Amino acid sequence: MSDPRDIGTDHTSIRTAASPVAPGPFQPPPSIGPFRLQRLLGRGGMAAVYLAHEEASGRVVAVKLMDPNLKGDPTFIERFLNEAKATASLHHPNVVEMLSHGESEGWYFIATEFVDGGTVAQLIERMGSLPAAVATELFAQLMAGLAYAHSAGIVHRDLKPENLLLTAGGILKVGDFGIARTLDHQKLTKTGMLVGTAGYMSPEQARGDTVDHQSDLFTSGIILFEMLTGKNPFGGDSAAASITRILAAQPPSLFEALPTAPPELEQLVDHLLANKPGERPSSASEVFEQLLKLVAARRSAHPTLLAECLKRPTDMRRSLDAEAAAALVAEAQTLMGGGQLEKNRAAFKLHFARLLDGKNSEAATQLQSLSQAMGLRFGPPHNPKIVELEHTLATAPGAPAVLQQLAQLYKLEGNLLQSALYVKKYLKVKPGDAYAANQLFQLTGERLTTAAPVGESTRELMAGVKTGGFKAARAGPTTRLIAPPAAAAGQLTVVDVEARNPLVGLAIKAGVAAVVLGAAVFGFRKVSAAIDRATAETDRATVDLRRGIDTTPPPTTNPVLPRRPAPPPGPTPEQAADDAYGKVLSQRAEGANDDAVLAGFDEVMQRWPDSAAAVRAQLERARTLLSLRRNSEAQDALSTFLRAHPTHPLANEALLLRAEACAQNLADDDALADLDEHLKQAPTGPLAGQALLWRAEVKARHRDATARRDFTDARAALEADDPLQARVTAGLAALDAAQ
Repeated sequence: MSDPRDIGTDHTSIRTAASPVAPGPFQPPPSIGPFRLQRLLGRGGMAAVYLAHEEASGRVVAVKLMDPNLKGDPTFIERFLNEAKATASLHHPNVVEMLSHGESEGWYFIATEFVDGGTVAQLIERMGSLPAAVATELFAQLMAGLAYAHSAGIVHRDLKPENLLLTAGGILKVGDFGIARTLDHQKLTKTGMLVGTAGYMSPEQARGDTVDHQSDLFTSGIILFEMLTGKNPFGGDSAAASITRILAAQPPSLFEALPTAPPELEQLVDHLLANKPGERPSSASEVFEQLLKLVAARRSAHPTLLAECLKRPTDMRRSLDAEAAAALVAEAQTLMGGGQLEKNRAAFKLHFARLLDGKNSEAATQLQSLSQAMGLRFGPPHNPKIVELEHTLATAPGAPAVLQQLAQLYKLEGNLLQSALYVKKYLKVKPGDAYAANQLFQLTGERLTTAAPVGESTRELMAGVKTGGFKAARAGPTTRLIAPPAAAAGQLTVVDVEARNPLVGLAIKAGVAAVVLGAAVFGFRKVSAAIDRATAETDRATVDLRRGIDTTPPPTTNPVLPRRPAPPPGPTPEQAADDAYGKVLSQRAEGANDDAVLAGFDEVMQRWPDSAAAVRAQLERARTLLSLRRNSEAQDALSTFLRAHPTHPLANEALLLRAEACAQNLADDDALADLDEHLKQAPTGPLAGQALLWRAEVKARHRDATARRDFTDARAALEADDPLQARVTAGLAALDAAQ
């Protein structure tokens, strides 16, 4: 161990049950067993750590002594010995190695390797906060150590920067397993006792529930946030205040605290700090794999980064920030000549470069030029309505309507940073809002990668199929892990393990596959039958309409006996095209694979190019591309349609769709031209209200005075219960607030 300022339970740790004994001062003898004590390194609530030498070998070690004043309570003895038992079973580069433990003349002790580089808490204090490259490297090593401990069935339960020790060469080692527990072991606490450090607890731990490895992952998210910002996201004046914030299920925004944080780390923090365990990453190993690419890039540029930061923290902080700023300026220069989206991204990068390195004159000059050209500003708001809404938000932080208005008002002011912040906050409340996600993409170029959460039972079933069973067994010591290297080595160590008998797994997989295949075939037949019935009815109606036949038989006074009907002729090319087109529409309605739907439309267009169905397929293919946010492809497809069919009845709808594609691509002038043409051709058509709304939104972005009239006309043209009315209301509110 190094200089642990928190041994067991310190002033930030809490225990809600009264103890019959209390810690106090004590003076150990010069030697404890085979170890001669040298000096005190640190002291906490239940133990003290001394630098010592092993007399037989002369090896430098750290000896942890349990406070003798606590020997009257078996709970403390059991907890102390539990740490020895837990640590003794772990042998990994990122876990403090225990050398021996026992009892000597009434003194309970644990001897571990001596870690000589301080703690992560001390490094944060010396650097203020950690540059992203440093935090990523440390966090990857933490994940490797945790993955190993979790694979052995051990949950730490008291992770914090003080318990993450560093060697002088830059290796992180997880220490202090004092309140760790195995997954099949009961908590080493009394009824009503809450153990842990308040600001670093998971919600389930704060509630006193049983915890597993997911609790450690939540705590790791807190640590990553603190590494990057220098502050605990749930820190408070008291333990109760911290726990209240954790239980409120409203983790702070890393983007708000540190806009310069890489988006990958921002999304990882959000994922780790999910309130429900099932919505967090599945394992520390999964997180480690996600970080490998970032870590590998960093190690190639700075193979001894952590060692240098420990030696020269202030100089390295300035150097790394300047290096990151220069990289952002270089990226911005490649975007300056692009369209609106690229220029937005360039502005963000230049602003972040200024935040990282205020002395970067190139960033300042280019940002000033770009801001003047685009009407951007990154300062405090001028609009009093914004101030009023932000006060409102302080009492109702998750109000979607307020978040939407703030995003729009800041965008109208030209403050892209604050607009993006409120879009991100809105997406945390409404994660499925595709329109808001696209707005974020237009502002920052960032695509959110939020997957639907997988429940624990589903995750176990999926893992079980992979390993030859119906549920995955809890991870054991035979899990394969990749351990991070010494910082100077820059290599990965792969630990191979004993393989399982594949025959059992194959047999069970075959059984599961047979069941799944049978269910799939049964379901497919039912769906196919329903589609066939619907297709047949559609075919009959289409043929009747095409031939202009009245299907109602005329009244007759002299009925005749019916004759045997002649066999129906084979389908004409037009009918075949209609059939194929109808089937593709049915597949799309049933949720078929997007590529399969696009391929179906392509087949109709290629096999029956002169048919009416091919024209409709061309338009529907473009609509499908637009729904997939493949906006450039959709725009090209719609332009092709309009060139080939300028007077077709569907041309007006194609104009509207192309306008949407142009707007999504931030080609606002082209969008306005298409919207103007659409409204000129069909000023009172069924899509006029939608066209007026889109034109108003585009105009509002450019502060066009006629935007209000379009919003008002759109409100009148749309049905009262149309969902687009909400966007009309929000647009008018933003215009009112901007005045």
